[in-house]
Amino acid sequence: MFESNKDLIRRGLDEIWNKGDLSLIDRVFAPGYVFRHPNFPEPLAGPEGYRNFVQAYRHAFPDLHISLNELIAEGEMVVCRWSAVGTHDRELRTSSLVAPPTHHQVLWSGVTISTVRDGMILDDLMYSDTLGLRMQLGWVLERHEAPARA
Repeated sequence: MFESNKDLIRRGLDEIWNKGDLSLIDRVFAPGYVFRHPNFPEPLAGPEGYRNFVQAYRHAFPDLHISLNELIAEGEMVVCRWSAVGTHDRELRTSSLVAPPTHHQVLWSGVTISTVRDGMILDDLMYSDTLGLRMQLGWVLERHEAPARA
């Protein structure tokens, strides 16, 4: 199906995130797949957990586009450095957050480290600039806006 682990990640990013082909998730994510992010209280489990994550962001940012900036593969490990741009035009609803639309266009970036074996993604560990994203959306006060201590 895919020529290499890098091709799987490249096509997955484009077809799942940019084109919205969620059926690809069932074909390339292992049944025991795990997605971890330091800001998530719990890992996302299975292809369905990942599908919910993608749907939440594609819903909230209807014009979301993710660009692949760098892709490095060594054995079963693939590291993808990416950047995303989108306009927060709809409610963002995740397991730990419900946020009404701000209509702000935002740009954020991150790195995802994937383990791929036999054409299937076993797990992902994502580090992304969620603080920068939240600041652009107005959910976090910038340092100079912090209230003075009493």
